[in-house]
Amino acid sequence: PIPCVPWQSQTSGQKAEKGKDACYPDLEWAMNKGRNTNPEWYADVADYVEGVDDKELGELTITDFQMYFYCHPNYPDKRHNCGQAVCGRKCKDRGTAKVDGDKTTFHWDTNGKMLGWAVEGGSKDPPMTYGTCSEWPGGLTPCPWEERDGDHGKITVTSPKFCNVNTVTFMVQGGASPTQDNKADNFLGVLLVDASTNAVVRQYTMSESKHGWGEVKWLGIDGDEGCHQIVLVDGKTEAWAHLEIQDVAICTGETCRLEDDGSGRDCKELEDEGPFEYVGCYVDDSDRHFDSQKEGEYSVLECGVACVGHQYFAVQWGGQCFCSTEFYEGGAYSKVGDDECNRDGVYCHGGGWRNSIYKYTEELDLEDCKNNSADNCGTKIGCKVSNTNKCVSAFDCDALHSDGKFSYEGCFMDNEDRHFKVVFGGGFDVDTCSEQCSGFQYFSVQYGNECFCSNDLTGGWRVHAD
Repeated sequence: PIPCVPWQSQTSGQKAEKGKDACYPDLEWAMNKGRNTNPEWYADVADYVEGVDDKELGELTITDFQMYFYCHPNYPDKRHNCGQAVCGRKCKDRGTAKVDGDKTTFHWDTNGKMLGWAVEGGSKDPPMTYGTCSEWPGGLTPCPWEERDGDHGKITVTSPKFCNVNTVTFMVQGGASPTQDNKADNFLGVLLVDASTNAVVRQYTMSESKHGWGEVKWLGIDGDEGCHQIVLVDGKTEAWAHLEIQDVAICTGETCRLEDDGSGRDCKELEDEGPFEYVGCYVDDSDRHFDSQKEGEYSVLECGVACVGHQYFAVQWGGQCFCSTEFYEGGAYSKVGDDECNRDGVYCHGGGWRNSIYKYTEELDLEDCKNNSADNCGTKIGCKVSNTNKCVSAFDCDALHSDGKFSYEGCFMDNEDRHFKVVFGGGFDVDTCSEQCSGFQYFSVQYGNECFCSNDLTGGWRVHAD
């Protein structure tokens, strides 16, 4: 039990008194105004203070607020905190998160406490949840550890609420999510949500499954007007069906704020790369706002080249490229803040179910490429210098390789049985693959750099779109 030692400024034990204790005006303000104008600020009182579980917010007493500011990790050095518990009362046991000024850090030890994080979901047969059950200090991990990749129901692990958040950092490792839809049953990622509305403010998923810690930084969070929570979501997936997080740090003041210099966030700067303009960041879904998707990973300029012939193009999730001749907004495809078109700190290239949309500002005619010199060719979107040093369309495969050594036959489908049986793997371009396959009648390049050779073109399925 907490000892009841009177303060020097009081004669009534550890209960704050008006006119004697610097914390009293803030307690009084919370009682008389704060809980009426901003009830969401105090929605987590029962999470930290014992004896108030059955009380409504309007029923809290001034000593309840004194205990709240004393127990809550957001107020260790704030004037709201009187520095002592009320006589005979105690905080709920929420573990021992490290508090250093405005910064709260959660580090989980093996077989340690959850430090106030709440787990929901999982399965009972076999049992599956989250905790600190691994034999090494892996942070928050699936439990039991030996079943971590097993099939299970969706699990969420939610942090305590923090107000005035400006920066969040954490370490993470584990599996890549099969979807960017954070509402899906198989989503696997970490979210920052508004504690009042549950709206997702930031989202992180692994770009690839990886065993090895990586750091994530969420900067420039606008937390001045509310509170946030961090949510780890482990959906029902197949192999690598888990994430592990460790050393989650939440900054609620200026002393620990990590500055975002804004570099790379002005998408209009990309307009200098080609004849297109930035439209904005828009929501997408599985029905797709732009339904023509290109295979592979693209920069904004590369997507602009790939979508020549359309009026609009979009980049999503850091590199997915979509084209469209139509653009409309509203309904499911509403415009959102540019910050949401961000993947791991890379802006203007879309985010999770977020399109960075661009519009061509002039009609591009790739036939016009031949009217440019080779020296000027690189400044023209959709144009490329051929192996005979001429400016041609980047999509005219015959013109790109017009030295007479070979001719372009077309784009053909392949499968695991392989159309061309002689395989040389990666690291090739068209010219080096041609040399590698000398002695064969045909050669092909697949997936950007894989080289194949054959003396027989039959048996393949030609597709119309090069």
